[in-house]
Amino acid sequence: MSRFFGHLTKLLGIQHKTGAALNPRANGYAEQVIKKVNEGLKRYSTPEIDDKNIELILHLIQLNLLSTSSVSTRISPFEVVHGLSMPLPSPIEGEKTTFPTAEAESYYSWLRDALKLLHSAVHQNRVEAKQEMKAAYDRRHAAKAPTFRIGDVVLLLDRRVKPNSDRVLTHKPYNDVYMISDIIRGDDTIVPSYRLVRQRDGQPVKNLVNADRIKLYNENRDSFDTLNPPLPIDGAVKSQESEVEASDDENKLAHYEPARKIIRQRQSKDRTEYLVLFRDGTQSWCYDVSPALYAHFVLKRETDRSGKRRRKRR
Repeated sequence: MSRFFGHLTKLLGIQHKTGAALNPRANGYAEQVIKKVNEGLKRYSTPEIDDKNIELILHLIQLNLLSTSSVSTRISPFEVVHGLSMPLPSPIEGEKTTFPTAEAESYYSWLRDALKLLHSAVHQNRVEAKQEMKAAYDRRHAAKAPTFRIGDVVLLLDRRVKPNSDRVLTHKPYNDVYMISDIIRGDDTIVPSYRLVRQRDGQPVKNLVNADRIKLYNENRDSFDTLNPPLPIDGAVKSQESEVEASDDENKLAHYEPARKIIRQRQSKDRTEYLVLFRDGTQSWCYDVSPALYAHFVLKRETDRSGKRRRKRR
């Protein structure tokens, strides 16, 4: 059925373009249709027709959507599919336009051409005005094309508050650290979307994410402290505990055995275990791996899944 639908959409000239969730600007036409449907439900409802009986007015809303001409195409969706205007019942019979004199017909033709020229100029002015507004917006907000790459560690903006949550005023917009596993871009005129996976457990984010909701995460504490030095405190001395912790981290990294890759992972009781392939060819289940090795495993797994999804769509 999906293959038949794909051939049908290709025959009708319909192109499938993937966009990110929570980004209504990427699909303005669909958002406009949803808005018209909501307006139609309110307009055609009556005291007898409420939310339980909306199926009685859906055909009127559909008739309105199919017979209304679009601002961009100037023709209705019905005419696009069938090649002719929708035959609507009308109490007034249409007649061919006739003029009493040749001068009246000439004036009508001149007025028609003048209005077409005026409408064309207005459309061109609107296009130029939108381009100027975009340029002004880019200058004001220092907007630039996103430079995110696969493997980048990012933070995800999420302003949504869970229902019945005790954190509304104290809600933090950035809670977890994620990695970019894939970049989706079907059209060069549309900003790319990103597929993310959570860094701590490899759980993929359900929906695609646009560039406005992510920002790079600086996990290098040395460079972070260099760019953001702590405030000086009189009489403060360097803690010996921090030196001990740093040396412990170095010793911990030194105790990692040289490994090639993680083959797979499993959940065992209250912890996650990883099947690791070492350089000597042996395999063993481990409960602790290096961050770089785990990041490579997660990106490899998501890349394989993305390839399977693309092959399935074909």
